[in-house]
Amino acid sequence: MGEQYGFRVATADAREVIAHADVDAVFVLTRHDLHAPYVIAALEAGKHVFCEKPLALTRDEVAAIETARSASRGDVMVGFNRRFAPLVQKTAQHFAGRARRSSCTIA
Repeated sequence: MGEQYGFRVATADAREVIAHADVDAVFVLTRHDLHAPYVIAALEAGKHVFCEKPLALTRDEVAAIETARSASRGDVMVGFNRRFAPLVQKTAQHFAGRARRSSCTIA
């Protein structure tokens, strides 16, 4: 892929990407169980992070990310791209213009 798209550097090692001095932002687009560890590592390296959802799988991972973020100069952004999925758009079109008819509230 690196050759095909003309990347200066291509690697399969996430640690190399995170440690690279020329990298300012890291995109975490891996298996869900790797999201939190990579986000934390990137933040600890002072990088900005974009993570596809989910950001984490447990409350402990969220807490660790919060700790890493508060000590980092990097920011974190989570991508919620489902709104662009074809079936979600079709569902939104189907319900567009419909008013809520229930007076039920959930406390």
